[in-house]
Amino acid sequence: MANLETYKNLKRLDVTPSGAGGLALNDNFTYIADQLETNTADIVAHASDIATNTSNIATNTSAIAGKADTSHTHAGSEVTIASGVTANFVGIAADDTLVDAGVSTANFVKNTTPSINGNLDCNSNKITELATPTASTDAANKAYVDASQAYERFGPLDNNPPASNNATLDARGNFSVLDFDASTTEYAIFNYIIPSYIDTSVNFTVELYWTATSATTGDVAWDLESDLYATGSIDTQTWASAGSSTDTTSGTNGQINKSTISSIDLSSASAGDVISLRVSRDTGDAGDTMTGDAELLFMVIRQ
Repeated sequence: MANLETYKNLKRLDVTPSGAGGLALNDNFTYIADQLETNTADIVAHASDIATNTSNIATNTSAIAGKADTSHTHAGSEVTIASGVTANFVGIAADDTLVDAGVSTANFVKNTTPSINGNLDCNSNKITELATPTASTDAANKAYVDASQAYERFGPLDNNPPASNNATLDARGNFSVLDFDASTTEYAIFNYIIPSYIDTSVNFTVELYWTATSATTGDVAWDLESDLYATGSIDTQTWASAGSSTDTTSGTNGQINKSTISSIDLSSASAGDVISLRVSRDTGDAGDTMTGDAELLFMVIRQ
């Protein structure tokens, strides 16, 4: 301010040029002093603005620091929201402007092919609406896995017929079939080595695919028995009841029916053990009402 006062004093001087072409000092000093007064006023105004903004920055910094201490932690690119804290996230709209989480997401840009560059921890939550896999590296949904579970199929030519009362091998159309009589209980035996991919702690299911020789009404009662050769001799059979199913034949002759016998226990077996499964038509069951033979096409084991 001392220099400004000096220029003001000079402005008051009555200095005139001494001759032609002389310098009018009074005019120059007046101009300089006026400029200094104007610039000083601007500096004072800007200094006030800076002070106001500095106060706002300090207030916001304090608020951020307070929330950071209680609401979230930050490590590298990972932000962890504290338990019980409601997170208000900011999104990016289609025009790249920032919007808060309270607005409609209709204008949000969605990445339909995101890339994950590390392990994905779902924290005991489910991945839902997963499509049926097509590539060998695709994830599989439950329906696909259930339909693809371990199974074995046995046909009539896999039968190891007992010495007596065995089902009769026959042919129908393009199929080999085993005929089970309507008045005498007959059997078919299928031997099976339990593979390593079978989980013996989980019960398995047997499906019988069959048709009627001629009948279009009535029910067939199927029985299933098992004999596990874990340590015993194959010369001795000890049959244990494994389950049964009674089902109505189709009203169309020759149409294939399916009977399901569920919850077959394998808990006493191990991979590599041999098990025999004996299928029979229980003609002594009052529920077996179909006349004529029942023709077995396949037996399928599922787990």
